[in-house]
Amino acid sequence: MRRFWALGLFLAMAAWAADELPRTSCSVSGSVLNAGTSEPLKKVQLTLSNTASESSYAAITDEAGTFCLVAAEAGTYELVIQKRGFV
Repeated sequence: MRRFWALGLFLAMAAWAADELPRTSCSVSGSVLNAGTSEPLKKVQLTLSNTASESSYAAITDEAGTFCLVAAEAGTYELVIQKRGFV
C-alpha cells in the first residue's frame, strides 16, 4: 500500500511541476518594404501558421509598414505575406 501512496504522491508532484513550467511563445516582427522603392507598405496582410497544430495568427502592417505577430506556442511556422498588386 505504501508503494501506491508514494507513486501517487510522485505523480501529483510531477503534474504540479509541469504546470509550473514557463510556457514558450514566439514572435515575429519587422517591416515590409517595396523592393523597388524601399518605401514602407501599409495594409499588408501577414499570416503565421503553425505547421504541426494548424493554428494561425494574423496581422496587418501599419502606416510605417511595421508588424508584430505573437504566437501562443513555439514551433515550426509558415509565414504568408499578401498585398494586392504584388506577386
